[in-house]
Amino acid sequence: MKRTMIEWRTIVRKIEGTADQADDRAFEEWIAGSASHRIYYMKARARFRRMTPEPMEAGELDGLVARFDADVRRRMRGRSRRLVMYRAAAILLVPLVVSSLVFYFQGGVAGRSQAAERLAGISVDPGSSKASIVMADGTVFELDGMGDMVYRSAAAGTVLTKKAGMISFSGDDRTKVRQEKEHVSTIRIPRGGEYSLELSDGTKVWLNSKTTLKFPERFVGDTRTVELDGEAYFEVSRDAGRPFIVKTPGSQVRVLGTKFNVSAYSDEAVQHTTLCEGAVSVAVSGQELLLAPGQQAYMGRDGQAVVRQVDAALFASWHQGLLQFEDETLENIVGKLSKWYDADIVFASEPLKNLHFTGDLKRYDNLETILGLIRETCNIGFEVRERTLYITCR
Repeated sequence: MKRTMIEWRTIVRKIEGTADQADDRAFEEWIAGSASHRIYYMKARARFRRMTPEPMEAGELDGLVARFDADVRRRMRGRSRRLVMYRAAAILLVPLVVSSLVFYFQGGVAGRSQAAERLAGISVDPGSSKASIVMADGTVFELDGMGDMVYRSAAAGTVLTKKAGMISFSGDDRTKVRQEKEHVSTIRIPRGGEYSLELSDGTKVWLNSKTTLKFPERFVGDTRTVELDGEAYFEVSRDAGRPFIVKTPGSQVRVLGTKFNVSAYSDEAVQHTTLCEGAVSVAVSGQELLLAPGQQAYMGRDGQAVVRQVDAALFASWHQGLLQFEDETLENIVGKLSKWYDADIVFASEPLKNLHFTGDLKRYDNLETILGLIRETCNIGFEVRERTLYITCR
């Protein structure tokens, strides 16, 4: 299993040559997890040795990290914005490894409670299972306000079953319907919501906040086609004779049976498809990109599509209750938080958007906890007023 976090204490002991066996194991797992980790360690070691030639005394780490971050910012000032963004991506200039570093700075659980105390005015709960579905016959269900149920669609010859926060479609044995056309339903997930469903072919889909999926209640013909606007994780049931196709605002994903994540919001310039298992082809911008596990088809703001090697878990773990990110900008991170916590975001200054972070957080923590962890690692402040989050310099 790849390690995505490491304590600064461990990094410093490696630099000083005082690491024990436990440190060595943690360090080797972390350094093997990503090439960017090795680059970051090399840069940190060079900078730290210049700033502190002698071994540190207890309690000096706070000042050392502060000097390191100040040195990074000083080196970055005066360069073009394009170069700043390139260097931030290239050498992993992260101000934290979120969960572990917070505990070290503040002395464990006490630090976490202090952060919570200072953010006591922020109380925004995480998202939950929320969705509405419009059936092909026009019937509408608000799923988050309903108990378990069974609904039979006579036209499509299918049964909708809602049980334990999930819906599924299956054939109705009571009806003998010969389908010549598909009957399309639409499920919508609001901001602050999520939902999962099982399609009639056995494919499982997890839908993230602010997402719409259109799908046939029963698939007809030689393909299985759905339309997505938003983010979803798919576990596609294998059917060699009928490819599964996901149409998005900017691409088309074609698979037989596999696990992958698609993020394709129509109001966002960046879209990507990330493969966890199997194989997929992605048709985008006039190209056909073939992906292997651990690869991503990425379409940037310029509309160009490329294949990138990534840690697929960073893009798919949301459906398992985690928020994971590596060398990601604060702008991208709070963009995800905005959808999940149903809160608007306002930055006090543009440079704040380009701070880079790495860490693992729990998706179902309230916003106060998430912001407290981030705030204790760098010089930024947060304020929430009427579900708008204001991010400022402290």
